[in-house]
Amino acid sequence: MSFNLRALIQLTIAVVFLATAFTTGFNCSASKMHSIGSSGNESVSTSKTENLPYALLNAEQTLSSMLNVTEQPQASQGIRNEFNIRNSAFSVNSYLASMNAPMLLSATSLAGEVCNSLITRERPLAGNQRIFFQSVNFNVGPAQIAAAEYASVVGIFSQKVWGRAIASEETELFNQYYTDYMATLTTAERTQTAKTAAFYLSVCSAVLSSFDSLTF
Repeated sequence: MSFNLRALIQLTIAVVFLATAFTTGFNCSASKMHSIGSSGNESVSTSKTENLPYALLNAEQTLSSMLNVTEQPQASQGIRNEFNIRNSAFSVNSYLASMNAPMLLSATSLAGEVCNSLITRERPLAGNQRIFFQSVNFNVGPAQIAAAEYASVVGIFSQKVWGRAIASEETELFNQYYTDYMATLTTAERTQTAKTAAFYLSVCSAVLSSFDSLTF
């Protein structure tokens, strides 16, 4: 996935956002975890047994899931190229204990390419023809993103990808992420339309590479 330096920094922020969500959700014990995108108050043992409420997706399953939930019937060449670069970092088994930082980074990078394809497809369409970005005005800078617009997008992604309404603590994380994202931009960049697309790409990437998106 090709980025200029600032875009790479912005994607890194998305990775940090995802990692923060994981860290915030973990219990003190290393054997129990919750995270953004995990359901309710359930806890998950990471011991190597297949009798778990969650199991880890492998590389092919992750790609297939990302395409299915974003309603893209096939991978673009860009997605396929990114997958070929990143797939070796994914686990070859279903154990949650196999989840690690290289896998999360690779999942986020792959999600970024899938989200780029999604935005490229939806951006030229009228709002009522879009699925995920119905209320987004891609012709304004990120400083003009309305709270209701952002909430709508996050709500749609939660329903489409996670199959449920977004939790209040997750809403807080997404709202904080917008604040953090804006802090990385110069005054001029806050008015640039490309930065709005980059923002929503990073939000999409965070959702697609979250705990629920990498497990079944």
